[in-house]
Amino acid sequence: MNDYMKNTLTELCDKGYKLYDVGSETYCFIVTPSDNVLYVQQERFGGYNFSLQYRPSKKCGTGCQCFEEPVSEINLENVIKAEKEGLAFANRLHAPRWDNSAEWLSKYWNQDKLTEIKSV
Repeated sequence: MNDYMKNTLTELCDKGYKLYDVGSETYCFIVTPSDNVLYVQQERFGGYNFSLQYRPSKKCGTGCQCFEEPVSEINLENVIKAEKEGLAFANRLHAPRWDNSAEWLSKYWNQDKLTEIKSV
């Protein structure tokens, strides 16, 4: 993940969030204190998109976008709102949710590339 993402998101670690780097400059995963997994991706033309991850299914895919448009910055307020919006959308879709983040982690296809980032 890029320096902005790393610096901004590591601040969340002190608030109970877990951060996973995947070796990409443009995206990472956040595990919230309520054990939901958010995918965060830097958009090509600016801003960041958030998606709530859930069990893969033919009907619903692997996750749903939390905001209609990218947000300009990553901060605690946007992360909290992303989780809330993502859960509401997943519920409307009747998407199959992970039991917990450990289950998601054990099924993540590229888990050997995941590195948990701790606050400094």
